[in-house]
Amino acid sequence: MVIDVPGIYRVVLGETALSDHDMGKKEQERSELTYFLAEYQYITGRVLKELYACERPDFICVDEGGHTVGVELTRIGNSPPEAVDSRVFWGDEPVPLDTLFDHVYAAVERKSQMVGSADWNTLDENILVLTMFDPVDPPLESWFSDESLVYEFVSYKFSEVWIADYSIVEAYGTVQLYGLYPVVYWGVHLHRKSGNKPYG
Repeated sequence: MVIDVPGIYRVVLGETALSDHDMGKKEQERSELTYFLAEYQYITGRVLKELYACERPDFICVDEGGHTVGVELTRIGNSPPEAVDSRVFWGDEPVPLDTLFDHVYAAVERKSQMVGSADWNTLDENILVLTMFDPVDPPLESWFSDESLVYEFVSYKFSEVWIADYSIVEAYGTVQLYGLYPVVYWGVHLHRKSGNKPYG
């Protein structure tokens, strides 16, 4: 039996029960989703609205044409608790860009294998959002200067792949998006608060 609570959760009775920990994690993911969808709309002009949360993918959304779109959020770099620990012990040590590369490729490969599995909801499209919370050295922008990487993510099962940098949320109230796939979205997309003073 399935109970759909729009904008909250999709609960499958007898199969899935969210613990308090899982509920807290899902609320954190919902916050991350909200920031992503707002910036995504600004960049692409496409409006996605959350229908409900689930597990595979993390959220199911719908666009203005009625197409169902899965959004899967996956952290790369350090998770926020680990990032705090790293700052305590090593200061604001950034994640080396080469290390971040490894995380990106591993995450896309791993998540792509899940699409189409028995427990993955069948949808019109699936978007993978790689979330990061740490500074990177050299800056992530330098990755996109290498044109040989433009087609690196063509063969995977997601209709779109993005990196979302949440390290600027406190300063600007939004996220910085980097498009990996499709090619039309490849590159650095200045966020909607670009040019504004931080904390303004």
